[in-house]
Amino acid sequence: AAEPDFYVTKWPMKVKLLHKKIRNNKNEEVDEILFREPTGADINRYGSPIRMNADGIFDIDDRKMAMVMAALSGINLPFLERMDPRDWNSCAYRLRLYFQPDTSGWL
Repeated sequence: AAEPDFYVTKWPMKVKLLHKKIRNNKNEEVDEILFREPTGADINRYGSPIRMNADGIFDIDDRKMAMVMAALSGINLPFLERMDPRDWNSCAYRLRLYFQPDTSGWL
């Protein structure tokens, strides 16, 4: 089987909620979340949702990631806070890739 392509080249990015549906801003039950492409403005508004730790691993700043997830999905934070933790982490870890630096551009 082919390796999954973790980087999305077409936006919006879709993440399926496998464990529990949530309600969106229209009070509709949804089983997937669509995220628009993040920009530098999102980091400026909400802070970087990841930080490199002493071991060189990128850790997720949960509070900032939650705010970024709300901004990118257009779903208000209180609805996202009702997500099953496994679904929340699926979204957060998928988005994390787009906030890590790309060192190939460092000359």
